[in-house]
Amino acid sequence: MATAKNKGIKTTLKVVPTGDALGADLLGVHFDRLTEQDYAVIRQAWRDHLVLRIGGSAIDEGGFLDFTRQFGQPMMAPAYPVAKKKSQRTQTPITYVTNIRDDQGRPLGALGADALAWHSDMAYSEAPPVHTLLHALEIPESGGNTSFLNMYMLYEALSPSLQRLADNLIVCHPPVENTTDAEQPNATSHPMVQLNPETERKALFLGRRPRASLEGIPRDEAEDILDRLWAYTNQSKFAWTQRWRSGDLVMWDNRYVMHRRDAFDDNTSRLLRRVTLSADAVSL
Repeated sequence: MATAKNKGIKTTLKVVPTGDALGADLLGVHFDRLTEQDYAVIRQAWRDHLVLRIGGSAIDEGGFLDFTRQFGQPMMAPAYPVAKKKSQRTQTPITYVTNIRDDQGRPLGALGADALAWHSDMAYSEAPPVHTLLHALEIPESGGNTSFLNMYMLYEALSPSLQRLADNLIVCHPPVENTTDAEQPNATSHPMVQLNPETERKALFLGRRPRASLEGIPRDEAEDILDRLWAYTNQSKFAWTQRWRSGDLVMWDNRYVMHRRDAFDDNTSRLLRRVTLSADAVSL
């Protein structure tokens, strides 16, 4: 059975919450025969749980891309060489997240093997992706786990005075390739608090910590405010951790969720394919 909200929809899918602050397993998914009713269940489960996991997903690159298009418009990704091949791949919406290198030592994808701190994908852009989908192809025996934060819960845990302060803040991020201060004109600004237009529930949008600033607030004061807000990300009660297995497909809402990754041994191989969805056509 699906979630209670979808009892009137005929589907064999089952949604099983993780029991933590966010996340649910989606069981019974057969990508080659998903119906409109099934997609309705997936969309509602995504709204309810923010992060979904489909385990043991046997799906090729084309099938993965077709699946992502059911939920929005895929954004174009940087052109990296095809994983484990020497040829340069053309630009597609798929990014390979991997530490694998070719015979000449060139990266075959993005993000290497280091730990990645809490962040929202592409917070430095004017229109960050609204959703991210990540499919694991090759996973090391240990390390490389991905944790997710429920940013609704973070906002709701703030004191009333800190909520009122956050409601009026604008956070600024410079482009990743820019080494100048975030207060420079080329920094991108976003409201610190995002409002879900359907539920009117509020979530913090911290983006990422390095080089962030607050619009119109002196640096020392801004750093103090940001430190106070970021301190809430250290509370495990707001989080859920995905311990990857080959075949796992995990999808999250980038507007109301932050994520981070543990480091792993660079002598082992980790390979995942990723698609991000733009705000241009959101079907959730």
